[in-house]
Amino acid sequence: MEVVDFRIKDNDIVIGNGDIELSSPLTAEADLQHIEDLLLYSKGSLKEFPAIGVGAIQYVGADNSEIPKINTLIQRNLKADLYTVISIGQQKEGLLSLNLDTAIINVNAVRDGI
Repeated sequence: MEVVDFRIKDNDIVIGNGDIELSSPLTAEADLQHIEDLLLYSKGSLKEFPAIGVGAIQYVGADNSEIPKINTLIQRNLKADLYTVISIGQQKEGLLSLNLDTAIINVNAVRDGI
């Protein structure tokens, strides 16, 4: 399944040649952006998909005892959005790192069917 997304830079949609730029389905760019969006959005942020979203910002500075809960929340959201989770945790580098100040969570996932 090809994934294309609006290209985002500094929380703004990128405009090029007078039009909205799209990420390339031939690179991991769209998946990386999509996973990042899932981590940033809170439940209810997306009108079309109100149950999707981790809301990572609310966990910045969280106690280390919250890490398993955050990992589970990330995994559930990725699976709900048709990603196969390869790894989530503090022990390995990932496709995307989520810095919570008190901990860094690394996320590795691929879209099912690719």
